[in-house]
Amino acid sequence: MSNIRIVKRKAKGFFKCEDLVTIKDAVKAAHRIMSDASILVRSYYLRWFQSSYPLDSDDKELELEHFHISMACSIVQGITRPPVRGVGPEQSVKIDVFNDMLDEYKRLYERAPNDKENETDLSLSHVLAYSIDNLLTAYKNNIEAHFSKYVKRFIRCDMLAKGFNKSEANRVAAIYTNAYIYDSSLDLEPDFMERLGLEATSYSSLFPSKINKGGFPRVYDLKANPWVYLPKMVMINQALETDFSSVEHKERRLLNPLPFYSSFVPMHIRIDTSGLSQLLMTKDRLDDFKRSYLAEFGVSLNIKNKGDMLASFEKIFGRKATSNREAGLYATEMWSFLTNLKTCRQWKELDGVVRKNDPKGTQWMFDNAVVTDGVSISFQVIDNSMFGRKAFSGRKKRVACQEANDEEDSKQVTREELKTSKLLGCDPGKRDILAITDGIKTICYTKGQRDMDTHKTIRLRTSLKRRRGCGLEEYETQVMNRFQKRSCHPEMFRRYACSRKRMEHMLLECYSHPVFREFKFLVYNKTKSSEHRFMHRVLETFKRPQTNLSKARCASGVMRMNALKEVQRHGDIIIGWGNWGKNPNALRCSAGPTPGIGIRRRFESLFKTTTVPEHYTSQECPSCKGRCLRKATGNPIMRHHLLRCTNDSCCSRWWNRNVAGAFNILTRLLDGQTLSGNETTGDGLGGDDL
Repeated sequence: MSNIRIVKRKAKGFFKCEDLVTIKDAVKAAHRIMSDASILVRSYYLRWFQSSYPLDSDDKELELEHFHISMACSIVQGITRPPVRGVGPEQSVKIDVFNDMLDEYKRLYERAPNDKENETDLSLSHVLAYSIDNLLTAYKNNIEAHFSKYVKRFIRCDMLAKGFNKSEANRVAAIYTNAYIYDSSLDLEPDFMERLGLEATSYSSLFPSKINKGGFPRVYDLKANPWVYLPKMVMINQALETDFSSVEHKERRLLNPLPFYSSFVPMHIRIDTSGLSQLLMTKDRLDDFKRSYLAEFGVSLNIKNKGDMLASFEKIFGRKATSNREAGLYATEMWSFLTNLKTCRQWKELDGVVRKNDPKGTQWMFDNAVVTDGVSISFQVIDNSMFGRKAFSGRKKRVACQEANDEEDSKQVTREELKTSKLLGCDPGKRDILAITDGIKTICYTKGQRDMDTHKTIRLRTSLKRRRGCGLEEYETQVMNRFQKRSCHPEMFRRYACSRKRMEHMLLECYSHPVFREFKFLVYNKTKSSEHRFMHRVLETFKRPQTNLSKARCASGVMRMNALKEVQRHGDIIIGWGNWGKNPNALRCSAGPTPGIGIRRRFESLFKTTTVPEHYTSQECPSCKGRCLRKATGNPIMRHHLLRCTNDSCCSRWWNRNVAGAFNILTRLLDGQTLSGNETTGDGLGGDDL
């Protein structure tokens, strides 16, 4: 959201020394509870799938809700009686769910839950409520973002198992998936389909029936009804595990339809005013707070115990609040009393950091909420005009399209700006995170550079030393690898959960050490620093005219004129950004996840960017303009991303894949293609195919 900013800093100094210990204990306890609960929920869902799928005509898919995870949290804390109040149909459903989950826990670990296992004296209900919401959001986002990946992988493995080559399998998988999800045409030749034994309805069993019949494509139905698609994802994952034994393992790698907390490094928790009061407020502090508030504001608060701290403004003050802002200021006073909010170094830096890249000069207010893991802390600040106590009920108001797009409109690149600014092409990738060119000179921001800037070698060495010291290296590399944690077969997943539970105490003792969370914070800071240095390098490299044009044989006249432009500041540069036609993290690559929206957003704090379709940009030769770039063959020494132009009359035969992609993106941007929103239209919407 444009009216909210997040600023991340060290946690030390914000909380009082004695309270920081409590916060760290809360972080560890919440992580243990949510980790065990997420495993139980996954096992519960897999057991339901095994016993109930395919569904009968009157049955419905299991939709995981807040109370499912809440029940799991209660069970892993040793509660064996349903924490349900009242009598009625809704309560009966919750009691049945609780009993089923309790039976699943006993089946999973072959024992009843132990109330000493996740024992804690802290009140964590408000903290856990946010963590439960985060897990539910992760479930839904995983379904919406990755369902198509499951279908493609199944179709590809099915084609490979039938003996067809990889190129044909990839093509069929992409075309059938797009046809079913986006209602696009089945663009396959009849002879080709007959040779492969395909029909128009092939693979339709991988998709559930549409619920929304309004003529919208399935991608809309996927977003509106995600739980209908989850059983299909589980079914496909089971098939990948057992049905394609003749296919290479890397082609049928398992996915994770129901994500869970598998890491033992404590995660972040969100603390709002309710959570802060629940964790830190005591009887003595409560009396001190009432006295200090009376002395400063002359108001006697109607608060008798900690529960009253969260009561309505009218009950506490004996009158209605004149505005949400007044109620929000009361909450801020509570934060100031329980923490070092107004005196800590983080608060002094906060205003300057937020204002630094804010051209509107917005007045920002602390939003009475932080996210912390005990080592780092993220402050949430909000536009002063929106500051106030949040409503705990009611539907969110619909935002008019014009209002929602105000910020996007303000960032749109106009045709006049394209004519007057210096244009660069940018091809995002994995090992070369960014390749940026003006057609004459190219610079790259590589994963190796980022790893060096974030001290990856030192981090890995320290982590390995600690794991060996705790006697965990052999267990993690040999024992845990026997069991596939992504398995969707209940028995296989049960073996993983039991193996994990046996060593849980040692694993938690090792990974709860602050150094692992400090490494995460170090990576965050060093990554931002590394990216800012590269952004400065972009300006220093391209602000001066490129006068050495003798070797620019592939550059057109327009590209040469663009390279001769001189700029003085970041805002005079517009970067044509490749549109990630393929899912960037779907590539089978050991380089890890690809930075996407985040790194572009950080670039937009200094430069202007516009989206350019990158369809076939890594196949098109920048010199002869034909789609004739291919991987080099016959060379015993493999060169990563080295492509050869197969056109014998081409004057430039060898190209780096990312340089060629950035060059072609810049060419499309310079061609003056029609601007649509903040994108330039191209010859397709797919990704490059190499």
